[in-house]
Amino acid sequence: MASIILQVDEEIKAAFEQANPEIQKQLSHIVQFFLRENLYDKRLTEVMAEVSDKAQQ
Repeated sequence: MASIILQVDEEIKAAFEQANPEIQKQLSHIVQFFLRENLYDKRLTEVMAEVSDKAQQ
């Protein structure tokens, strides 16, 4: 998996850093879902299936 840097406000940064690792992982999957949905021409059901598969790992 690769990493990117996103600009967020200080409140979001602090909340993310204070979240437990499982919540951070879930948020990462949500961001991936959002980016895939908006950057690629995939069907919503395909993206949701991928997110579900990764969340169960």
